[in-house]
Amino acid sequence: MRRGGSSASRMAKESRDVKAAKGKVDAVEEKLADMQLELKAEIDEARASVDPMTEELDTVRIKSLKRNIDIEACGIAWLPYYREGEFELEPAWV
Repeated sequence: MRRGGSSASRMAKESRDVKAAKGKVDAVEEKLADMQLELKAEIDEARASVDPMTEELDTVRIKSLKRNIDIEACGIAWLPYYREGEFELEPAWV
């Protein structure tokens, strides 16, 4: 009889432990979901603040002088195309 009582109390304790663990898991998952929402809001705000379409641009004019120009290399590139149709071209180098 003693064995039955101790296993019943052990099962009850384990059941309470499982319930407590599930409660902790639920709390952590809820906190994680809140943190993900907060992170998404911060990312959206950061993206909006650096949108290149809303960025103000300044025009700066630089007058070039011969002494400020130094050409180190010069070349020509030719990329031939085949005419496939009246308005279609295919690259010949592929």
